[in-house]
Amino acid sequence: MADPAQPAPKMDMKMLVLPVMFFLQKQIDMKSPEVIQYARIGIVTAAVVGLATYFFIWQMVSSNKNTKKIWVPPKPQPSIPFLTPPPEAPKPEEYSETTYPEHEKKLVMEALQGLAMSCGIALFMSFKFDIHLSCMMQAVMVPIGLWENVLVQKYVLGNKTENAYNELDSAPESGSPGAESNANDDDDDNFPRVEELPSDDDDTVKVEKADAEPVAETNSNCID
Repeated sequence: MADPAQPAPKMDMKMLVLPVMFFLQKQIDMKSPEVIQYARIGIVTAAVVGLATYFFIWQMVSSNKNTKKIWVPPKPQPSIPFLTPPPEAPKPEEYSETTYPEHEKKLVMEALQGLAMSCGIALFMSFKFDIHLSCMMQAVMVPIGLWENVLVQKYVLGNKTENAYNELDSAPESGSPGAESNANDDDDDNFPRVEELPSDDDDTVKVEKADAEPVAETNSNCID
């Protein structure tokens, strides 16, 4: 059963770009040289703005001399809102020990790789296969990605939020998830049990079994 206190999944604005672009594709002549040129100019402009923004953030992060140790959880798996179950809470051993500058440099490199990959594929499809819709999509999605990026929010827009990376100030306590259930099982094992053995055919009686005692069959003739 889902936790009623759990917040509703956040809608990603990028999910709306694809249907909008498919709608505009029917309204715009994608074979027009002028439209193709505008699409390519748009994606190149968005890529240049993205590179300049991440370069600025890299300079800001490099000047940060904060050596405080933090523990950050792993990156959550991608999911579709309202269709996939919410991600499970990370285990203590999955947290990584790092510092704010190291973690933010890692985020900058991941953002640069994603920017280069998406724009590079879109331009390749445009020049090689004459598929220009991808250029229009990336010209819109790159600015949205910049706006939603936590580093842009922090260093460019000045929106400094606490626990922006879900970080911990101390190492999470390690322990197996089934420790509590195992303890309950041990308590149940220590509780005396009564095992009923057949008494008509084998001429045996009921025997009370403890934790450390073996199972025994007592013959009524031996008792006599």
